[in-house]
Amino acid sequence: MKTKIFLIVPLFILTCLGCHRESSVQLIEVKYYNHTIESVLGPTWEAVLNGEYPEYLEKITVSDKKICDSIINQVKTLLPMKKEAIPDDCKTDMQCIVHYSNSLKADTLLIGDWCISMNGIVMKDNILLVQMIRRHSGYYNPTAKSL
Repeated sequence: MKTKIFLIVPLFILTCLGCHRESSVQLIEVKYYNHTIESVLGPTWEAVLNGEYPEYLEKITVSDKKICDSIINQVKTLLPMKKEAIPDDCKTDMQCIVHYSNSLKADTLLIGDWCISMNGIVMKDNILLVQMIRRHSGYYNPTAKSL
């Protein structure tokens, strides 16, 4: 019985350590509203993101190292926006979760026309970042994703 415990306990500890190990791969998960579906009045982004209308949701994972590095470099340049400058009509249609290599940290970006928020904080707009994410996720042409 003691031999089984001595074998099981180290195995359990190694398994737990493996589960909590930092990720060595950086990747970006992108979800966006599929605007190519023809409808007079489509569902809200919140309803699509919550899974109520899966046909409107596009999902892609960006894992190319050069692309991820370029996007992460732009994410690092984001600066918070002053409260009085926050646009009232910020309508998001994209969510990006940026997973960093060798880190348990991940940042969540909500992107819309002329507005970005990171982890719930509205940021100054970064057109280059938005264009890079949209281009490499297939947002501009969902049938020809570049990844």
